[in-house]
Formats: sequence, structure tokens, C-alpha cells
Amino acid sequence: MFHQNITLPILIEKVNLSKVDLSEIFTQYNLCFNKILIITGKEHSYHIAKRLVKNNRNINFHVHNNCQNTLDEIEKLRLIVSSLKINLILGIGGGKVLDSAKLLSTKTKISYIAIPTLVTTDSLASPISIVNDGKNQKSFGASIPNGILLDYSILNKMTHYQTLSGIGDIISNQSALLDWDLAIEAGHEKPNNFARFLSEISISLINKYSDDFKNQKFIEDFIYAIITSGLAMNIAKSSRPCSGAEHLLAHAISELKLTDLSHGYVVGSLTDFCLYLHGKHYKNPQFSDAVINLLLDTSRFIQIIDLAKKIRGNRYTILNKFSNQELIDKLHKYIKNSNK
Repeated sequence: MFHQNITLPILIEKVNLSKVDLSEIFTQYNLCFNKILIITGKEHSYHIAKRLVKNNRNINFHVHNNCQNTLDEIEKLRLIVSSLKINLILGIGGGKVLDSAKLLSTKTKISYIAIPTLVTTDSLASPISIVNDGKNQKSFGASIPNGILLDYSILNKMTHYQTLSGIGDIISNQSALLDWDLAIEAGHEKPNNFARFLSEISISLINKYSDDFKNQKFIEDFIYAIITSGLAMNIAKSSRPCSGAEHLLAHAISELKLTDLSHGYVVGSLTDFCLYLHGKHYKNPQFSDAVINLLLDTSRFIQIIDLAKKIRGNRYTILNKFSNQELIDKLHKYIKNSNK
């Protein structure tokens, strides 16, 4: 007999945040929370939090707005959680807010419910938090949310660029899975077919759409894809089902401060090149050439490659199969073929 303990969200509910009765939802799931810390961003998510507090006067809230997504801030919030005897953390906002709330939940062992106002990466339900350590953005292991509340009237207002960033993180699963296969074949990793299955589902949820990103059905499938991708990582106990060479290159570009483009957009822009290295192809015309153009300077490209290989030293990807010169040659061939 064998088994694996898997943590999953207790609740995933569609709600109207301007009217939602949190106590009613808690009762429905046999939960009881009466001292809640809300963590929000600077303006939009803070206004949502204020409406939530106003409509749920039977609950004792402490609101922390303008989240800075730093380890120092999380330590201060940890002390607040302890002193106020908080029994639920509620994150309302985008990736930085939710990553901070997720890591705080992990450090305090307090339940956490995520309320995304925009989704630009697959971090919503992933076991990873990206937080600033004072110098750079770093990845930390974290518990996935105990619950997710989705207000589609808010999520439908994401800009095309924000949505495309989230799509980028999902379609990159294609190259990440090929890298995982490569690592398994080389004896560096072990397979997890259930995690792989979930990662493939997230891809399929996105690939059936072309550019109608304001369609209500798309937004729902998009959010499901984001959640499924996060759960794939949670089950694998690793980001391997969703993170390969494209993520390593993106993190290197970020550390070198070469662009202000979002992580998801950079990852999505690099996916086709990484698939090309595997002998595959997936060209999404929605992504511009801005990121690929960053690689055209040979000395800069070598700097990016070298740093990418060091970011997760034990992560075997397609980058390990080629020398720097071979990667340079393949980049030039890729660009030449793309321009045909």
C-alpha cells in the first residue's frame, strides 16, 4: 500500500466582493474565523478590502495596505498576527500581495484565503512565493491557499497585457515539461505523471483560444488553468511541471534588470525559442519580439545564459545540452526562421 499526502484548497468560490457574506461562506464549509488580517495593495485592492470590511461588520478585521512584498514586511506582519491572535489571513490583490500573504501564512501556520484582483503569473495556487529579500526577488517554499474567492466582475477588468502575462506563464508549461522529460532521461529527476497531467490540462485550457481574451468563458478557463498549474507544482513538490529553461532565462533577465516587462510576459516570449531548442514550435503572435531582441547582443546573451544556469544549479534543462556558442547559433537560426 502506498499513498501521498496532497494539500488542496478547501474552497474555491465565485463571489461578488461588494456583497459577499464571509460568515455565510465559512459556515457552509464548517469554518470559523473571526479575527482576520487583510493584506492588500495600494489603491484598487485596498478599496475592495474597505467594502468587504463594511459589509461584514460581525468580523474583526485588521487591514494592512500598500504591501511592499519584502521579507522585512512579512516579519512585521508575523508579529501583528501573533499579537492580535489572527486566525485567518486574507490576501486581496495581484501576485506580490498574494505571494506575501502566502509566505506569511506559511511562517505563522495561519489559514490563508486568496482573493485575486488580477492574475499575471501562475503563482495563485503554487507552493512558491516570490519575495524581495532586500536585494533581489527570491523564491521561497510556501503553502498553497486554503481557499480562493473569485470575483469575475473584477478579473474581467484585467488589461490585455496583464492577461497575456498570465497566459505566458501557462504556455511555458510546454517547454517546462520537455525539460522535465530531459532531466528524467538524464537521471536528474523523477517523474510524477499526475503532476504532468495537471500541467497539460492547464495548457489545453489556454490553447483552445486565440485572442478573444475578454470572453467570459475564456476568463474562467484562464483562472482554472492558473489554479491547475499551481496544483501541478504542489503535487510534484517542485516547480518542474511549469518551470524550465524559459523561466531560468527570465529570472536571469530580471536579475540583470534588462527589462520592465512582467515575469509572465517575459516567460511567454521565451517559450517558443526554448521549444525550438527541443525541435518543437509554438509561435504566439500576441507576444512582441522585445524580449528576444534582448538576446541579440552576443556578450549579453552569454551573460544571461551563464546566470540562468546558476539560478537553480541542479535544474537540468535544454540549456545544459548545448555550449554557449551552439545556443548563439541556434538563436540566430531561430530568428532567421521566425522572419520568414
